[in-house]
Amino acid sequence: MGEKTKNNSYFKEHQDVIIPIIITISIILLAVILFLVRDKISGDMNSNEQNETTAVTEKGVIKDEEFQSLKFTNATLINKDGIYTLSVDVKNTSKEASKVTSVNIPIKDKNGHEIITLLGYIGKELKPGETTTIVASTSADLSKAYTKEITEKK
Repeated sequence: MGEKTKNNSYFKEHQDVIIPIIITISIILLAVILFLVRDKISGDMNSNEQNETTAVTEKGVIKDEEFQSLKFTNATLINKDGIYTLSVDVKNTSKEASKVTSVNIPIKDKNGHEIITLLGYIGKELKPGETTTIVASTSADLSKAYTKEITEKK
């Protein structure tokens, strides 16, 4: 029991220093734990937001269109990780090879204001009845896209 009494007396003699040290260490540990938990939660939320894939389903965006002898169908506008990708099938409906190798695709909001014009790169002359898919991507926010149209590339 002599050892226990010795430890108790040491603690009693230095408690005015030991208690603040213990409290300070406890506060620092708690702050570190809270910081790590907050960062983990925040990281999980950001990672979920960045891994979201959404589709723009406005009828004016996904509608079929014709431009010269080309028919544009099966349009999709997908947002993945903040990158919007427009995909459209293009078919030559004429009896001659199409000379159109690229088109402009203005994307507009509900008020008719142009958000961006995408380049629809077909890449080659399409033979009669031939179909290809054009894909155009942008980091511009197209969440408010309401219409698209196919126009001549100037």
